[in-house]
Parts: sequence; C-alpha cells; structure tokens
Amino acid sequence: MSNMDKQQHLDLANDYANEADELEAGAINAAEVAIASIKAGELEEALDLLKTAAENVKGAAIDRTFQKQHEEAAEKDA
Repeated sequence: MSNMDKQQHLDLANDYANEADELEAGAINAAEVAIASIKAGELEEALDLLKTAAENVKGAAIDRTFQKQHEEAAEKDA
C-alpha cells in the first residue's frame, strides 16, 4: 500500500465503505425476506436467504477492514 498517495488511499477507503454499505443493506433485506418466508412456511427459502445474509455480513466485515487499513495509510501519508 505504500506506493499509493493519500488521495488514492482515501478513494479506496471510500470504495470499500460503499461496498460494505451495499452488502449490509443486502443482508438486512435478505433477513427481512427470510422472516416473511418463515411466516409463509417456506423454510428452505428462508434458510437460503439467511445464508445469503450471513455471507453479506462476512463480506461487509472484510470490506470494513480494508476501508480502515486505507484510512490509516492515508493518515500516515498526510
């Protein structure tokens, strides 16, 4: 990461933040639809949706880690 300047780090941090936001929103949506599926007795669909939600949460956590790393690198380049 040291070959990047401050603005490049900030741009990447912003990209990772946006991706994490999208993944988190997708996880919430999947969980809400899973609840509706459970109420409708569609348990297999609900399980698939909950798996999707979990994967989105994992992806968002990874993106947040990269976001933080680039923000810290930008601070060092300041």
